Amino acid sequence: MVESMAPGSVIVDLAAERGGNVELTQPGQVVDHNGVIIVGYTNVQGRIPTTASQLYARNLLAFITTLIDAKEKKLAVNWDDELVKATVLTRDGAVVHPNFQQAAPAPVVTPVAAPVAAAVATEPVALRPAARRASAKKPEVAAMADTPKKAEPGVEQSVPDGAEPAPAMRKRAATKKAAAVIDTAAAVSPTIVKKPAARKPAVKKPVAPEEGN
Repeated sequence: MVESMAPGSVIVDLAAERGGNVELTQPGQVVDHNGVIIVGYTNVQGRIPTTASQLYARNLLAFITTLIDAKEKKLAVNWDDELVKATVLTRDGAVVHPNFQQAAPAPVVTPVAAPVAAAVATEPVALRPAARRASAKKPEVAAMADTPKKAEPGVEQSVPDGAEPAPAMRKRAATKKAAAVIDTAAAVSPTIVKKPAARKPAVKKPVAPEEGN
């Protein structure tokens, strides 16, 4: 393979310390075989930082040389040079690099939703759509789903002591239901709906038993 390579070719054998990957490699030496250079350094990793530093230093020297007049030996910056335009940041107290120039402040846009929300919040309850007022009401639950059955003729129905008859229970349930609806309407709009004064339940006088029974 080495015999077939053109003169001026370079082979860097990274395995020189372990015998090498090329038969002509000599550990720790640089061999020239018919114009082919075979590098057999045993510590290539340790040589890389030095070479990289030298390359970086040469790049800096080549860049600074373009900013200096060799004849007069003084600073002479060509502001029209492409390298200078790409690297200069400030000049005469102003930022000239396009990537560092301060962008114009964006115009402040006043949100429109805020006044609308404030108007809705201050809108009277009576002027709002009926759907909003209906959504504020609590669900109504029937006070009594099942109607008590009447006793058959000739059969006396027993009523516990202190219990109210069926008509009185229905009347009391209807009164509670109406009071709940009024309380809900008063909570939604206290200035429109006025809660009526509570009525005292009527007290029934006991009927005196007839004589002889």
